[in-house]
Amino acid sequence: RVGGADQELSSDEVTAFVTRALARADLDDKRVCLVVPDGTRTCPLPLLMRAAHSALEGRVKEVTVVIALGTHQGMSEDHLARHLGYSAGAAEESYPGWTILNHESWVPETFTTLGTIGAERLTELTGGLMRDVSVEVRINRHVAEADVAIVVGPVFPHEVVGFSGGNKYFFPGVSGQELIDL
Repeated sequence: RVGGADQELSSDEVTAFVTRALARADLDDKRVCLVVPDGTRTCPLPLLMRAAHSALEGRVKEVTVVIALGTHQGMSEDHLARHLGYSAGAAEESYPGWTILNHESWVPETFTTLGTIGAERLTELTGGLMRDVSVEVRINRHVAEADVAIVVGPVFPHEVVGFSGGNKYFFPGVSGQELIDL
């Protein structure tokens, strides 16, 4: 929808928007990580992914797509194929050169540690509601090791946390259990 109007964008307009946005970004010869929603969030993801593939092809060093599962169960190949718009087992045909991965919160090697949010800072951030608590900040290593991480997905009202989307694709989407629990 555009500007609150009840008008839908055509696939050509969406593709043109994605192409323009990525053309302006400093991505040449970079390792790019696309962080996308899992199957609990809906959007025209295949359209967005095809547009991104076309805009990035021949321009970037590598692309890794990480499904932001948080602590949700991994998506099967059939589910990934439907979700991202390719035939099961044929991701390479639709997205040549791309690596597509579930965020595996249950696998310790998934993560790299960015640092720790200390108790004093958490006390400050929570207006004193949390004291004497610190938390290690771990994130999916593919996201952290990329030169550029881009979120491709919707923002929706969420029954528990206000809104889903935006920075929540990083925290909790591809972060460690301890930060999610906190």
